[in-house]
Amino acid sequence: MSTFINPVPKINLAIDDLCKTRLVKHTCQLFEDHGTSAIPFASGVFVEAGGEFYMFTAAHVLSSFGESRRPLVRCKDEFIELAGIVHETDSEKDNTIDLGYFKLDHRLVEKIKLHYEFLPVEKIRQHKLRQGAANYCVIGFPTANQYHDGIRIRTGASALMLQPSNCKVYKHYQFTEDSCFILEMNGKGIDLVTDASRQLKDELYGYSGSGLWQLIIFFNGAELSIDYKLIGIMTEFRKGKYYCLIGNKIELLLQGLILYQGLKIRPRKNHV
Repeated sequence: MSTFINPVPKINLAIDDLCKTRLVKHTCQLFEDHGTSAIPFASGVFVEAGGEFYMFTAAHVLSSFGESRRPLVRCKDEFIELAGIVHETDSEKDNTIDLGYFKLDHRLVEKIKLHYEFLPVEKIRQHKLRQGAANYCVIGFPTANQYHDGIRIRTGASALMLQPSNCKVYKHYQFTEDSCFILEMNGKGIDLVTDASRQLKDELYGYSGSGLWQLIIFFNGAELSIDYKLIGIMTEFRKGKYYCLIGNKIELLLQGLILYQGLKIRPRKNHV
């Protein structure tokens, strides 16, 4: 007689390890320069495409900065100022699309590579959320994840495993499934700082610009492996009739790179 072994604990441990060792290395926290201090503000994803290097985030994050005031990224205990070409979506054309990118100055790239990993464009896929699926992960830097150690502010990332919202949520908030992702916020998040599973309450500020990842789980006998694809960028959350996290599809950002940067790639569809 065969014995059933529950795979969930093993999967949870593998996802936790993936978040800590892979996804967080592609993800950065953005800070505002306040003269004597740097204040946590939002998140971003480092990407390499067509031989160029980018930081993807939300347009409303980038609109908070300008030529004289650029976002900071922490590299160990040092803050560096991002420099390069900035492009944001035009909210007057469609206020449900909130995407932007920094095409990074190459002089910054080697320094960033000492502390982060640029996601290869092959890890980016078009995708349609599957109702009832639970293998979607958002990882970013909520501003609530901070404390002062007596010398400086310390911060940490958090990963959320979320399920897609149904079509009535899109209709209620007037978003379209052609360009947006909406995920339910009725569950618990896994904190990468404490490893604890807990309710998030109002701790979603700072996730703007973070990545939405599809986790693809494989079993080969007793062996478990997880692949990951970047499918979206998170932009906002809503707490009205439905509590949810909202983002835009990654192919919209790639289309901007193709149009404005001459990037010679074709967004790939993910059929897994």
